[in-house]
Amino acid sequence: MSESPLSEVPGSPPVVAAAKTAGKRAKKVTAYKDESSELSSEEDVKPASKKAKTNSGKAQTKAKAPAKKPKVAKDSEEAVDEVTEESAKPAAKKAAPKKRVPKVDPFSEEALGSHPCRCGPPASLGHNASKESKYHTSQGPTHRIGAHTSASGGIENALVNASQLGGRALALFLKNQRKWESSPLDEDGVKKFRKLMLERDMGGLDYSADYILPHGSYLINLGNPDASKRETSYKCFLDDLKRCEQLGIHLYNWHPGSTVGACTKEEALKNVAASINRAHKETEFVIPVIENMAGAGNILGATWEDLATIIEHVENKDRVGVCIDTCHMFAAGYDIRTRETYEESISSFDRIVGLKYLKGMHINDSQGGGFNCKKDRHDNIGLGEIGMAAFRFVVQDPRLANIPLILETPTFEETEVWRREMEILYELQEVDGTEEEVEAKLKEMTESWREELKAMREKSGKGPKPKPAKNESAPKAKGKKAPAAKRRRGKKASESEEEEEE
Repeated sequence: MSESPLSEVPGSPPVVAAAKTAGKRAKKVTAYKDESSELSSEEDVKPASKKAKTNSGKAQTKAKAPAKKPKVAKDSEEAVDEVTEESAKPAAKKAAPKKRVPKVDPFSEEALGSHPCRCGPPASLGHNASKESKYHTSQGPTHRIGAHTSASGGIENALVNASQLGGRALALFLKNQRKWESSPLDEDGVKKFRKLMLERDMGGLDYSADYILPHGSYLINLGNPDASKRETSYKCFLDDLKRCEQLGIHLYNWHPGSTVGACTKEEALKNVAASINRAHKETEFVIPVIENMAGAGNILGATWEDLATIIEHVENKDRVGVCIDTCHMFAAGYDIRTRETYEESISSFDRIVGLKYLKGMHINDSQGGGFNCKKDRHDNIGLGEIGMAAFRFVVQDPRLANIPLILETPTFEETEVWRREMEILYELQEVDGTEEEVEAKLKEMTESWREELKAMREKSGKGPKPKPAKNESAPKAKGKKAPAAKRRRGKKASESEEEEEE
């Protein structure tokens, strides 16, 4: 095999080696073309050994040799092949810039039309259903179940979020619920909100003003005996009512307040009624809806008698209502766990307050510490201390039809929990049979939902670990005991989550 012309392959390792032994093999060395005259004879090579080294260094630099010391190939042909293969490798391509995905307008006809069907009884077919049954008419399900959805990014987003969940009613905050003052509603947002309330064939999402139940600021205390502080609460209250009318909403739900330990309950309840009377004169049509409370400390509204007293002192009784929270009523001593206790609790409300004043309900289970615990601690449907049976009574009760039934159960930002709970509530409407059959079905639904919720939380990594069933013992924690949770100074452990306002 004849020798390969290495001089034609710049940067080949054999040339570097040849340059280093130039004194011994001068006649046989084939140098680079631009160095051939300097290495033409043996006499020229000897004194140029340093120069050769320098030139070999330049050759290495030009060849951009790798950090590791190159090995001399035994066969010069193999060396040529290696170099050829190396030079033949294509240069690394630059990563193509990511294409920007155009944002979809959530208010476009296409986006609104992509929302899932509304939740309803299993026999129904969403919002287009025509099949009628005991719990479903041509106007839709008799019971309007929804959730408290977020208005983050714009008041109009609350309706979009409710529709994406499949809710048939909704609640929302009209502004920051932890501040006395907030920026006015955006005019463009108000227009979008009003349009989305329209029926579907008019480009809306079909949310009637009677099935939207906004929740008021937590700071409001219209029962406060201090006139100056009560006036601050009243201004916040009136601002909420005016926002409702700006949006075309008919109802407004809020907590009545507290005596703050500075006056009698009767005095505080009259203060609440006086504020409602005053607000009626400064608004046109919105109905203030008083929420029943769990009854901790000096909180007002825990008994049916409290609610009746407020209504008694309201002048325009056509513009006042009540919202019953199932967690609060259970914590306040109104049992709904059996058919008998449920009937007694609802009948006593009708007798003392009047079902004609019932404008909505908050549907929550309880984890406050048992019946009559006076603690406001919500739990997921059927998994708390109230249990699944009570919610079957609610959704099968014709007296509770055609009012907003709003979920306020814990989701830990996984709002899909609410859609599943809506479906469960509608499924409960169809549960029927003998006492034993119903009990078995409810137990099956409870355990199935417990497992579903556990899987949702494991997948998202959010929320506390689900509690074991009542017949299961909780696993004992190893190691040291966790320190007791700190509570705010001066706050009683028995008081509800909602603070008494000054």
